[in-house]
Amino acid sequence: AQALRTGLARNDILAFYQPIFNVRTGQIVGVEALARWRHPSKGVLAANYFQGAFENPQTAAEITEAMIRSIAADGRMWSSEG
Repeated sequence: AQALRTGLARNDILAFYQPIFNVRTGQIVGVEALARWRHPSKGVLAANYFQGAFENPQTAAEITEAMIRSIAADGRMWSSEG
């Protein structure tokens, strides 16, 4: 739990994106943002590694806020790149 709190303070919770496809056309119609933790020694960890943290409402809110910041930053970057 303390390692995750440190990760949150260091902005190590990131959004990774998975495409959503239209099965009829094969076209990408959107993306899904998936929470990942850039752990300093274990590498990038999927949300199932830290899913127990969501039982604490405050930690769940902090992870959600970290995801919103990550998604917003990515959106700004993509927008500036055209």
